[in-house]
Amino acid sequence: MKHFFTLLLLVASLGAFGQTSNLIVFNNSGQQFFVILNGIKQNSLPKTNVKIEGLAPASYKVKIIFADGKTGDIDKSVFLESAMEYSAQIVLKKG
Repeated sequence: MKHFFTLLLLVASLGAFGQTSNLIVFNNSGQQFFVILNGIKQNSLPKTNVKIEGLAPASYKVKIIFADGKTGDIDKSVFLESAMEYSAQIVLKKG
């Protein structure tokens, strides 16, 4: 009986960890940026590739702030489903 409860607890905890998602934001043009997710800065140093792990399924407000100070900020809303990995490429249009 003791082993049954241990096994049940293990299965329940694995199920809880499997419900999170990841978000990857990248920029192939080389411009470094910060990612702000629901008002919380996700990377302390500007990067060209940011991976955010362990996100619960929900709607998020994403803000991209470029380190050069010249490129305008990007504001988007995204909805993440459970147990998925999402990637977003930043493409800047000229003109």
